[in-house]
Amino acid sequence: MSGTVQPVGVGIEASRMIAAYLKKFSFVRDFFQPRQPVTLRSFANAFKARFYCFAAQRIFYLDNQVAFGFRQEVALTEKGGGEDRR
Repeated sequence: MSGTVQPVGVGIEASRMIAAYLKKFSFVRDFFQPRQPVTLRSFANAFKARFYCFAAQRIFYLDNQVAFGFRQEVALTEKGGGEDRR
């Protein structure tokens, strides 16, 4: 893959990113007070860490079972096109 990396800014996108992170790593909630909202700012203060977003510009699918060194470029769609980004 190749692309760009940028820090996640405050806003709706940050809220969605935090929710997805907590869904995957639910134990992180244990580091916060009960009913305390986990926001970008509270996460940064608790862990002295920041979130970054990778925006892919080129992706290649590699599969040596097809042929040794086989690679195929994956066509990217515009943001919001409904593709699965997991």
